[in-house]
Amino acid sequence: MQSPKLKMPGTPISSNMNISPQNLPDYLSPEELQQYFLKLLDAAPKMDAVNVVDALWELADRQWHTYTCLDDGIKTKVDKYVSSLLKELNWTSKGSVNLMRETLAVIGNLGLQESYAQVLSLENRKDIHRDVYIEIERFLDQIRNQKGNQILDPYFDTGQ
Repeated sequence: MQSPKLKMPGTPISSNMNISPQNLPDYLSPEELQQYFLKLLDAAPKMDAVNVVDALWELADRQWHTYTCLDDGIKTKVDKYVSSLLKELNWTSKGSVNLMRETLAVIGNLGLQESYAQVLSLENRKDIHRDVYIEIERFLDQIRNQKGNQILDPYFDTGQ
């Protein structure tokens, strides 16, 4: 399925935004990012999960680089989407490693508490592919050791 279109900065949000990571500018203001997140979440039910996570990963990276936390309402919506994705997807194949890696980056960059709890529950599942499990363990080790075992503040270890 093809990604919906994202807007270019300075243009009004429309229903044909191209939510494609390749079309994102390198920098977006926090306000512009909020619009992108909302548009992506609106389009997500009609998109392939891999494309949604790719776009979320790009947006979360840009959000992290603004050194501001995402609006709580939008963060909650992203958290619910990512948490449900973690519950629903089959993590038993090696092909899901990149999807998990990007999903974990979104969780860490945005400080998604519900999704983090879901990752913790995946840690104990025996049916997860070994490489996916390794990604989960690396992520959890980073949170436990570098971020004071907390997820809510993505800037905890940056002094911001």
